[in-house]
Amino acid sequence: MFTETDLLNTQTIDIDKAVQNKNAIWIDVRSSREYKKGNYTHSVNIELFNDIEYSKLGEVYKRNGKSESIKSGKKYIHNSLEQILEKISKFTKYTIYIYCARGGLRSKAFFKILEIHGYKSFVILGGYKSLRNYVLSSFLKTRNIIIIGGNTGSKKTSILKLMKKHNYNTVDLEKIANHRGSAFGDLGLMKQSTQQQFENDLSYEWVNFDNNSNVFVESESRTIGKIVIPSPIYSQMINSHYIRINMNFDRRIKNLISEYGKYPLTHIEHRLKKISRKLGSENFNYAVKLLKNNDLYSFCSHILINYYDKMYKHSLNKRKTDITTFNIENESLEDIMYLIIEKSKNI
Repeated sequence: MFTETDLLNTQTIDIDKAVQNKNAIWIDVRSSREYKKGNYTHSVNIELFNDIEYSKLGEVYKRNGKSESIKSGKKYIHNSLEQILEKISKFTKYTIYIYCARGGLRSKAFFKILEIHGYKSFVILGGYKSLRNYVLSSFLKTRNIIIIGGNTGSKKTSILKLMKKHNYNTVDLEKIANHRGSAFGDLGLMKQSTQQQFENDLSYEWVNFDNNSNVFVESESRTIGKIVIPSPIYSQMINSHYIRINMNFDRRIKNLISEYGKYPLTHIEHRLKKISRKLGSENFNYAVKLLKNNDLYSFCSHILINYYDKMYKHSLNKRKTDITTFNIENESLEDIMYLIIEKSKNI
């Protein structure tokens, strides 16, 4: 298959150059457990060794050294080679970038497998570790952020999505975090990704914006579910111009019912418990009663008045940047979008 000496001869590429090629396929050859903790956005996991094999190889390495672990590794590769080649056959038209934890033996072995079978590929220098360093440093890049804010139920996320559809620069933090940001924010959604994956996916978007272009971001607290917005980006957000969507109260309630009313009331009640202390026992018990009576309009009105609107007012009062307010009654989301775009031209 290949010798230990063969592993010294590989084609490599550094991370800064690799990320410029948007048409390359990134192959993550780490175990599935490592991959799930965090990976390069849109990469494909073709593990050279599965979780059990990789653990055993680590034991062999510690006990008998590098040469013996390579011998053991070759046996595992021999058993899975056909499966590896079948998976890689889908990417014959692409430049292939390979990475493991640090650009070491797994990447080099995978490179040799591909080379022997006629594939052109490159090993990412430093592997996933260098990618993580790149990701974290990318958040230091400054962007001309414009924050879109407003009370709960103001359709901020929908406006942001509409702006993206019209090819304006947006970052949908809630989409990347897979959470809507409130106590009810995980309803109907899959489990959130890891903090590392959130950062990797955010960086993937963040580096592609022009320094001089406006980037529209929805107002968020520092945490979105269990995910924490990186400090450099959050610092830019709280110091950016703020456009406030001051939407009609009745319309906000109807928006919330439209978005959350489709979920089982027991699921809503379960999430309500997360804010029970801040609501206070009397308000909490009354909210539960409204839910059990299936009075969603009164329920939404109650928690907006007694919790979310108070929280929003408090956060708005803390802002030290310029605030532009649009009072919204019956305007369509597209109308609101164009109000924001027109204002942003002078920011």
